Amino acid sequence: MRLLGSCLSVFLGILLLCGVGHAQISPRVGDWWTHDVSSERQGKTTTSEVTRKVVGLEEGLIILEVTTRWSEGERKTRETRDMNLNIVQSGNLLYKPHLDLFRMPLAIGKRAYAIERVQIDSGRVVKMTGEVSVMPVEKIQTGAGEFDGQEVVADGRFIDPKTGDSSRYQTRAWFAPAVDFWVKQEFFERNIQDTADFSRTEVQLKAFTLQPR
Repeated sequence: MRLLGSCLSVFLGILLLCGVGHAQISPRVGDWWTHDVSSERQGKTTTSEVTRKVVGLEEGLIILEVTTRWSEGERKTRETRDMNLNIVQSGNLLYKPHLDLFRMPLAIGKRAYAIERVQIDSGRVVKMTGEVSVMPVEKIQTGAGEFDGQEVVADGRFIDPKTGDSSRYQTRAWFAPAVDFWVKQEFFERNIQDTADFSRTEVQLKAFTLQPR
């Protein structure tokens, strides 16, 4: 049976947040971040490198060029995010009204979320509901160095409103204000029967460059 989530762009994109005391992010055209990505799907593991670069700031939106490189080649796509770093559109996926996982400034604690994700070419709608937990500041080790940051955990479900089928997922991500982006991420999605993992993903910052603030 087809899983409801199973789209890597969702999980590379959804956990961006603001640390305590940082009311706003401050993106600049030319900022970029490169992450190493390891994904396992139904027992098959793949690795890639993903670079996100800010190429535009338009009417409260951040425009990102996303370059994914793997052994077979590379692919370029685009993402649009609001100034809370919530995805509005990523490739063929549109979030209504937006991903709504992060509200600046973040406060330690828990809150619920509920949105819709639309596959643009087919019109297929999947509901995303769950709970976000924001943790205190800690030290985070990455391939680009050690940073102070916060972990955010999203426990949720993808729900097909037509069939009622659903699958459970969890995303853990760590945001570092010094990087103005997330630096580490872990994700899993269970199968519809909730008897085994359908996919797992690990992401870690490799390199980044910020323009002068």
